[in-house]
Amino acid sequence: MKDIFKALILAVGFLFIPTYSQAQASDTTYFNHGVISKIGSYDSKGREKGHWIYYRENGLKEREGNYSKGKYNGKWLFYGIDGEPTEIGVYKKNVLLKTTLPDGSPVAFTTIESMPDYPGGEEAMMMYLANAITYPADAKEEGVEGEVVVSFLIGTEGWIEDINILKSVHPSIDTEVIRIMSAMPQWTPGYQDGKPVKVQYNLPVNFKLPKK
Repeated sequence: MKDIFKALILAVGFLFIPTYSQAQASDTTYFNHGVISKIGSYDSKGREKGHWIYYRENGLKEREGNYSKGKYNGKWLFYGIDGEPTEIGVYKKNVLLKTTLPDGSPVAFTTIESMPDYPGGEEAMMMYLANAITYPADAKEEGVEGEVVVSFLIGTEGWIEDINILKSVHPSIDTEVIRIMSAMPQWTPGYQDGKPVKVQYNLPVNFKLPKK
C-alpha cells in the first residue's frame, strides 16, 4: 500500500536547517547503532557555532561547514551517498551566495529567467510523487521515518539528470526516491537569455508512517 507524503521543491540555499537547544543535544550525537551522527558545538544561547560535521548512518560524511549564531555562514561542503564531495556552497546568514563543484567550476543554474515546469504544474508533480512512491517494506518494519533531500538537474531537454541524495534516512528509502525521480516525466526546460539551460533543484521528501 502506498503512503501519501508531502514534497516541496526548495532552492539550494533554502534547505531546512534544524537548531537544537543545549538541553536537547550534546556536542557529539550518535545514531541508534552507535555511529556518529554529527559533531559540533553551541553558543551560550544553544545555537550552532563554528565547524560542524554531519554523517550518514553508514559513517560517511553528509555535509560539513561553519555556523554563526545558528545559521550557515561561510563555506559548506556537501557529499554524495558514496562519500565523495559533490558541491561547495558559500553562505551568509543562511543565504546561498555561490555554488561551485569541488574543483571550483560552476554548477547548473538555481535561479533563471524562466524556470522549468513540470507537466501540469507543482500540484501535478506532488500527485505523481504521492502515487509513485512505495514505502520500502524493510524501512516500514523498522519504523524508519524522516526527510530525504534529493538533488537533481533538469536538463536542457527537460529530463531529470544527476540524481544525488544529499540527506539520507535509510538505504531502501534513498533507493526508492532515486527510482521515482528517474522515472519522472519530461519537464519543460528552463531558459536563460532565450536558450535552454540546466537547472538544479533540491527536493525534500518526507516519509511518515501512518499512526497505528
